[in-house]
Amino acid sequence: MNNYNFMVAESRRKMGEEALQRGSESTALANFKIAKENYEKAAQAVPDKKDEYLALADKMAKYLAGDYKVVSSKGHIRDLSTTGKYGLGVDLDNDFKPNYVIIKGKAKDVKELKKLVDASEHVYLATDPDREGEIISWHLKDELKIPEEKYDRVTFSEITKDVVLKSINEPTKINMNLVKGAETRRILDRIIGFRLSKLMQYKTGGKSAGRVQSVALKLIVDR
Repeated sequence: MNNYNFMVAESRRKMGEEALQRGSESTALANFKIAKENYEKAAQAVPDKKDEYLALADKMAKYLAGDYKVVSSKGHIRDLSTTGKYGLGVDLDNDFKPNYVIIKGKAKDVKELKKLVDASEHVYLATDPDREGEIISWHLKDELKIPEEKYDRVTFSEITKDVVLKSINEPTKINMNLVKGAETRRILDRIIGFRLSKLMQYKTGGKSAGRVQSVALKLIVDR
């Protein structure tokens, strides 16, 4: 829900800016109002998730005793920017190269994580064992400039002492195939979802469109 509200807010903000450029002040104000409401809804959804992340970090810290310092990135730290052509954050003319920026409100967290990384002998990245988790680990490694020899990737099927300790003793490296899969999915969200959502909002008053439901709808219409 948080990601959805944020996407709607970003889209409405851009529509408001475009309306201002056209000189349509009333349309701009209407879009800015909707953007503000969705930004607030997105922000309200964050604390519960942050509490969950911190609780998991505390749990793992107990299992690892005093040998490790366990901290949470509280989810994603970077996302595609809203700059460039169509505000996609993707260079359509340069092999769809993504332009990543630190997520609003996460700069302080990133700064603290960077201090901890620099002061550590070794770093274990322990995000979820899926594409989203893998790309979070990759963003952390890239943004925090963690050297290849200074990090390992660990995953847990469950947060229990035996599993956590076993994973720490059997580390791997970031799976770039999973990272590219997550990256491609996010880029498609922008290329299809952002542009099509604006058209849908303008033509039908609908809220959003995306890479999955839009193709599914076309298949239904064709049939």
